[in-house]
Formats: sequence, C-alpha cells, structure tokens
Amino acid sequence: MVGISLNRTEIDYGNVRAGLSSENEYVRITNIGSSYVDVTLEADGESETAQNFYEQSLFVNNGLYNPAAIIANIATSNSEDVVTQLRVPFDWNEAGTQGATFVFWAEA
Repeated sequence: MVGISLNRTEIDYGNVRAGLSSENEYVRITNIGSSYVDVTLEADGESETAQNFYEQSLFVNNGLYNPAAIIANIATSNSEDVVTQLRVPFDWNEAGTQGATFVFWAEA
C-alpha cells in the first residue's frame, strides 16, 4: 500500500512583491504506507497567470519548482520536511493574489 499524510492543509505566503521572497514554509510529509515512497509536487494554478507565477516563483528545497523532480524519498513510518518558498522575479508585473492547489504524489 502507498500512502502519505501532510501536517497542513494550506500555505499562505503572504504579500510578496516582485523581487522579494517569502518566509520559508515547511510541509512535513509522513509515509503511512507499507513501502518506501518517492514524492513529487504538482502546483495547479487557478488561472494561466497563477500557473506562470508558480512556475517562475515557487522554490522547493531551494530548487526552482519542477513537477518531475522527486522532492522526498521516505521510508515506511518516517517523515520528511519539505521547504517551500516564493521568490518572485523582479520583472513580475501581475497584481493580485495568485492561488494554486498543491498536489503531493507518492509512488513506490
């Protein structure tokens, strides 16, 4: 069986202006399944603008967001903290809130 649980249901990075970074936001992922898992993250923007924003601004474990990247490799009954942060590019010029759903995928 493959399964993970997260310690939170939402992340609010606050008001982050172009050229600035948010505080680090941690997500603890716990392997509740019966085998080792590789975890990936999919950021699904609420709009095309939001999707572009997260593809340019979201950093996971200090690397630019990549939906194909394994962000954690977790043994059964163990946990790992994943660090997320927004680093908004200097040239970002869209105003307003950019919402997204983060989907964490686990594969054995």
